[in-house]
Amino acid sequence: MLIALQMQSLEANGHKQSSKKVSQTEVKAESTQKTNASKELNKKPKKKIYVYICTGRYARVFHATNYCKGLSRCRGEIKEITLKQARYIGRRACRICYD
Repeated sequence: MLIALQMQSLEANGHKQSSKKVSQTEVKAESTQKTNASKELNKKPKKKIYVYICTGRYARVFHATNYCKGLSRCRGEIKEITLKQARYIGRRACRICYD
């Protein structure tokens, strides 16, 4: 079906089927390139999500805000890091912030 439509569009644009034979692989490659190009245009830059952690010895969670009640007991330093980094170092979500 797709090939027939593309052949019709070629004929409508002044290309005759007999003068130019289009193989199925060429048609598929062309449509794949168009699809990939449109996907790249529609990509949105990923927005980094920042969370807060306590650097204390027994801290195990990350927080949505730096004024969370759970951070008030922090014995270390409060740092802002990305959510991806927090997950990578084994932190879980705070039950106060994320409930």
